[in-house]
Amino acid sequence: SYLFPSLYSRKISHWTKLVLWVIMFVVYFYASFAKINNDWLRAEPLRHWLPKRKSHLGWILAQESVAYLFSYGGIVYD
Repeated sequence: SYLFPSLYSRKISHWTKLVLWVIMFVVYFYASFAKINNDWLRAEPLRHWLPKRKSHLGWILAQESVAYLFSYGGIVYD
């Protein structure tokens, strides 16, 4: 819009919105589908990674319930 101000428009066509929506849906759907497996449901990678994080929240991240919260929260978010 800086190089060609005459082409600038505040409107976005409906097909462009639809294409962006479909792309985002496909990405998040497959991300959540891929997370539904035995390892993710047992919070397996997070139970090992989170306690090793060195920060002022280390004692919170060391709790096993936080790993399950993050694991299931990621599935719900996706």
